[in-house]
Amino acid sequence: MTNEEEEEMTPEARAVSLLSPWATLARGGRIREAVRQYVQDYDWVTFAELDREFGEGGYAEVRGNCELRLPGAPNCVVWASMGEEWADLLCAMLTDHELYPYPASYLTYIVDGAVLKLPIAKRPPRTVGYKSAHWLPVCLRVIPMGQRERPGAKGAQMG
Repeated sequence: MTNEEEEEMTPEARAVSLLSPWATLARGGRIREAVRQYVQDYDWVTFAELDREFGEGGYAEVRGNCELRLPGAPNCVVWASMGEEWADLLCAMLTDHELYPYPASYLTYIVDGAVLKLPIAKRPPRTVGYKSAHWLPVCLRVIPMGQRERPGAKGAQMG
């Protein structure tokens, strides 16, 4: 962009041009693409972080009465207090393999400022699951579990 083009921009257009790629997508109403871009850019993203960025930014109605639960283990809650559209979107992205959940420490959520008031699941259940609701903290990534990351990529593991 030339200096002349930048000078002709409205203050709002100038602010949008300074937004990160995910925020530009979100501001344009492309929330699904924005969520994927956010997770790709920041990696190991918690649901609390997504709620903060997309909710406080006014991009999505993130608060509500919906929960995401682990398929096959209805008492393993992945995240709660979600708006219906927000929960449907994230569930679809997980089902469509755009996002992948990785087990995480509850401490990650404490750092991000939100936790669920449920007992913490020690590990994903292998069979029926827990008798009562438990929270299984996860972080989201765009890389399938078990797939090797390219060397030098953000978050790449040494070894």
